[in-house]
Amino acid sequence: MKEVMECPYGEGLAVLTKAPQKITVRKEEFNVIAHFYKCEDCGEEFTTNETDEITLVQAYNQYRAKHGIPFPEEIRASRDKYHLSAAKMSEVLQLGENGYGNYEKGEMPTPAIGSLLRAAEKPHNFLDFLKRHPLAATDKALLKA
Repeated sequence: MKEVMECPYGEGLAVLTKAPQKITVRKEEFNVIAHFYKCEDCGEEFTTNETDEITLVQAYNQYRAKHGIPFPEEIRASRDKYHLSAAKMSEVLQLGENGYGNYEKGEMPTPAIGSLLRAAEKPHNFLDFLKRHPLAATDKALLKA
């Protein structure tokens, strides 16, 4: 991220600035360090996609930690452990066609889905999910897991 950039509102330079801010995620407030640019010439403050993402990720990470929701890399690692595709894992956990893959890509699960994903990390729990799956007796991909 650039420390200094041209101001889009004037002819001055805008400096990357950081300040405490409260952000609401699903009706809960979290304290973050907001990243934004402030023009030294005109005083305008503005953000970029990159500064917005850095600021929001802090709040999302705090929300995940508070509610025990696994991070995308943990979700992916859990699936990899069972050698299933994201679509198959989603099917076994009954998360809809693309549910599991979306969580691997960073979509924020609800705390209830987060608990389900945490439970599926444990092999004995996952085996229970498999046994309850209607295709468990015939689907070869499920049998290998």
